Amino acid sequence: MGWLIFIGILIVMTLLENSISNSSRKNRKSPPPKNVEDIISQLRQKKQQTQNYNKIASKLRARTHRKPLELSTPSEHSSSHKLCEERVRQPTKQEKNLEGPISKKKPLELYSKSNDDILSTTMLAKDLGINGPNLIEHFIDVGLLARDSFNKLQLTSVGKSLGGTYRQKNEAEKWVVWPKSISNTWYVKSIDTTKAKPSSSSTKLSPKLCNSIRHYGTYHPYHNGQNPHFDSFSSQILNFKAGQKEAIQYFFNLLTKKVNFDNTEAILYVPSHDANKTSSPVRELASMLAKHFNWVDATDCLVRAKTIKKLANGGNRDKTVHVNSLKVKSLHLISNKNVLILDDVTTTGGSLYASMELMNEHKIKSIWSYALAKTF
Repeated sequence: MGWLIFIGILIVMTLLENSISNSSRKNRKSPPPKNVEDIISQLRQKKQQTQNYNKIASKLRARTHRKPLELSTPSEHSSSHKLCEERVRQPTKQEKNLEGPISKKKPLELYSKSNDDILSTTMLAKDLGINGPNLIEHFIDVGLLARDSFNKLQLTSVGKSLGGTYRQKNEAEKWVVWPKSISNTWYVKSIDTTKAKPSSSSTKLSPKLCNSIRHYGTYHPYHNGQNPHFDSFSSQILNFKAGQKEAIQYFFNLLTKKVNFDNTEAILYVPSHDANKTSSPVRELASMLAKHFNWVDATDCLVRAKTIKKLANGGNRDKTVHVNSLKVKSLHLISNKNVLILDDVTTTGGSLYASMELMNEHKIKSIWSYALAKTF
């Protein structure tokens, strides 16, 4: 029994010695080189490994620090390298100086003296040999321009379609410009500087009368559907003349929101051509405005004492015809007041000029006239 224990101990000690010797062999380093050539060969291998490592490291650094390119479509990838360079190329210092500072807010197109094909309204009038204010009023009449609530000129959709746009030198100076080609259009060729003036038989107006008749828009007659310029505004005028409540409310909203009636104290209207007709859409609108602005409702002050032929049916538009057929009464309503005369549509201004002349014979502060539209 003792011998068996001794033999077991020997076996265990032998196994332990073998395992220790195997582990020491694995951890044992390679024997040192025996000669100089082996040393040189090992150094060269380490140098080559170092160079390879440096190349890989430099490529990785280049990738991590590379600027991202702009995304493009697959078709753009096939374009030349020059196109790609132009995309990512930054402007030079000289180019930045030429371009000027970048503004966050994109301004209106700036004025350029070198652009000879673009003219302001005043320069266009000078080029056409006509008066500047007359051209502006004509452009308002034909629907190219309109005045806002601050009495500033604004381009309409028709004006923009003909090439009209805005120019500015700074935030304060802004104006409308036109292409030279507009002088060849019907809108310019149709100008008539004498159209809005009263007839030669009229007497000189008193200083307390306005020198012109103001109006909101332009009326293009229907002409049985043959007028290509007949628009939605002209359609509203026809509805107003027909006495439609929606049209009367439409013009009431326009006048109360977009027209400046400062200093007006009393309002009256141009009565119908028919002496027996005492009510009309214009009278109803005038009464609505008087109630809204707290004016004196003087719609009874001017009446038609004698029936005349309807102007739309070929009636005489001379001012003297209206002067002889109109009559003023209830003067206490307008005495020493600033008076407004309202009309629906004016063409030559004969009825409004006649009304102003009659009212001017009485004691009033001032008188001016306003029409919903002017016929073109």
